Amino acid sequence: MSEPVVRQDAQPLMVKLVVDKKFRTHNAVKYIVENYHQKIFVKKLASLCYMSESNFSRVFPSEHGVTAQGLIKRYRIEVAKNLLYSTQTKISYIARKTGFQDVSYFVRTFKSLTGKTPSEFRENILLTNTHHVTLL
Repeated sequence: MSEPVVRQDAQPLMVKLVVDKKFRTHNAVKYIVENYHQKIFVKKLASLCYMSESNFSRVFPSEHGVTAQGLIKRYRIEVAKNLLYSTQTKISYIARKTGFQDVSYFVRTFKSLTGKTPSEFRENILLTNTHHVTLL
């Protein structure tokens, strides 16, 4: 499948995770940002932070307010929102491109985090970006 074509009028939403070195888990966050499109294991994240899985699973939420898996989901959905905003790429392609192997799980996750399905989100973008011309 070809890469998405970016709309010329696209103004991307912000997708940013701060990789703050003051956090003991900054290596894990950096890894998530760089590898969100792949399967990510907590064991790998813990090893990047030189922690056991159980210690990592306790420390990560205390530093970020969400579990590592929760942060991965949220980051993937933010990237998906950017793609929905800036391209007309099929939702199934966006799901795979952002690390979701199951499209229905992607749609459920997207809706649970945004309150809209990916289709509704894209439709809302089209409605809010429509320019109205007033005839005099």
